[in-house]
Amino acid sequence: MKYMVFIMMLVSMAFCITAEMSETYRIGSGTELEVNNINGDITIERIDGNNIIIDIVKKTKKDRTELEKVTVDITSGETFVVKTRYLEDNVDVSVDIALKVPDNIMEVAIENVNGTIDIEGITAEINIDNANGDITVTEVNGTVEVDLANGDVRIEGDAIIEDVELANGSISAEVRALAEDGAQFELANGTIRIYILESLNADIEARIVMGNLKVHDLSIDYTKQKSNSIEGTLNDGGPLIEIGAATGNISIYRLKD
Repeated sequence: MKYMVFIMMLVSMAFCITAEMSETYRIGSGTELEVNNINGDITIERIDGNNIIIDIVKKTKKDRTELEKVTVDITSGETFVVKTRYLEDNVDVSVDIALKVPDNIMEVAIENVNGTIDIEGITAEINIDNANGDITVTEVNGTVEVDLANGDVRIEGDAIIEDVELANGSISAEVRALAEDGAQFELANGTIRIYILESLNADIEARIVMGNLKVHDLSIDYTKQKSNSIEGTLNDGGPLIEIGAATGNISIYRLKD
């Protein structure tokens, strides 16, 4: 139930005109969140209570009428949807979306084309699909899947990482727990840095086609060890951590308890 009327402000700045909107909704337990954007940054962080707060900023370097060519539709229900729509082609507008969400949110699905995505402190299953822009996930309780074309991915904290796929850029991730199906990290070109909890029970496979592969201070019982690929177990073994890259560098580090 929406109980706050949105506030709209138009601010003329040097070389930039912006429109700002803020809305608050009450949501029920088990709500799913979908965010669909095209150009702009997305941030999500935790808030106490049962309300979701949305702050939206539209920006253009043209005039005020350009902003009217883009709308942000919000649908509240079992699935809470925030969707950016461009009403014409070749519109010079970016849309930044900032959300504060309660623990009622169970799943988060994000689709974006250009822009950074930053998620912090929430409890939810997270699925991110982005074309261009950095992705940061910190202090999240829940599963994480990421599909990114160009940019850097950083995941820190207790999140259970299921799958990270990246074409060009870098992956930096902490692995503190695993799902039954394990975790996969796949990169075409760039750098992978994986920090694995030293007490974790896991199987590990890593391979690189062209580049360097190095393990730092992590006690792996190797069944296969070559310059460009390794296989082995950590402690008693368990779900598989699979790390692969075509060109670049893979580094695997010990993460202390």
